[in-house]
Amino acid sequence: MIYSLILIFNRTGDKLLLRRQQNGNLKFVGGPIREDEFPLAAVHSIIRADCGLSSDEVVLTHIMDIHYYPEKDTMLVYAGRYVKHDSFLLNSEHLEWVTPDEEFFSRTGEAERANIRHILERVNANSEAVLGIASRPLNIPQTKGARDEAERTVGSNHFKYADNADMLVERWNEPAFKLMYKAVAPPFGRYMETFLSLDAAENRLALKCDGHMYSIARSTVFEIAEGSVLARMKGVLLYEDGDEPVFFSVEQINEAKPKAAVMRFCAEVKKHEISKERAFRSMSDVKFYTVGTLPDKESGNDFGLQSFENGKGGKSVRLFLTESAAEKYNEENLPVSKYSLKKIAFMLSGLFGIVIEPSQKCCLEFSAQELAELVK
Repeated sequence: MIYSLILIFNRTGDKLLLRRQQNGNLKFVGGPIREDEFPLAAVHSIIRADCGLSSDEVVLTHIMDIHYYPEKDTMLVYAGRYVKHDSFLLNSEHLEWVTPDEEFFSRTGEAERANIRHILERVNANSEAVLGIASRPLNIPQTKGARDEAERTVGSNHFKYADNADMLVERWNEPAFKLMYKAVAPPFGRYMETFLSLDAAENRLALKCDGHMYSIARSTVFEIAEGSVLARMKGVLLYEDGDEPVFFSVEQINEAKPKAAVMRFCAEVKKHEISKERAFRSMSDVKFYTVGTLPDKESGNDFGLQSFENGKGGKSVRLFLTESAAEKYNEENLPVSKYSLKKIAFMLSGLFGIVIEPSQKCCLEFSAQELAELVK
């Protein structure tokens, strides 16, 4: 049999909507789902029948499945938020907004069977993804055993937000591993967990106890990031060994895409898959960071780009895709500037060559003469 458990939170995310039974106990919204029914549609039908709420009033996320053996029953767990005013329930005889305190657990007989504490902790730890609320809205009372379990299963989901997309760009082609969710629905929390080592992925997999089935797949950092966007997830959670995971949003991934494309063009030129001219044309509108500044008639500044002897009888200027990479080469404490490749080539042609991403194995170099030909 397939059952549903539906957690409906109020607008502030600190109360749950439950059904009040005649004996005073509380019961969660939910019910059986036929095998020929589409689960989300069936869940909204249950909410409409039990609570009188339409699909426009409750925004839901499928957060986990709980499997029971040997009965082979499955419980689909949904959580979401009622997006309108809560006052419509004040006169209801069978519905109640309840704060999840100790009295709440004593009045919900199914709490232990469905592991409600654990489910609520999962929602609380990922409240932004599930409820659209940035802070943790719930204050859930716990026994020591429950606290230990929460630390093991939820604590590792704490992460920091990336300031920008630089790390994605710098690691774009590094081998990486992702946890694949063995179902049609996306992973809980709607971000793709990504690891730079197989050991880290396996260690994280060992801590997963949310009722889902996972596998580990190998790819590259940026292929995983692009895949998360295509799957309409919130972004990527990147784990580095021993460090707190870093979250990259869809916006940051999209920001990194043209920069990652530059790295791909550079690699393709190295492999003789495309010509340098084609790579240049494809990258001409991409903006690069330079150490120093180009001449500017409006500001009156003189030419001041940091250059180096290129070993071919001339000088070249380094171009970087990230500001942090440019700062690593900023030996003279010059201002770091940003220009399109087209503008840089026009200003330097015949005078200086350029090296794109000198810190990468697939760096791409154009001589002063090549630039002069390309900007004609």
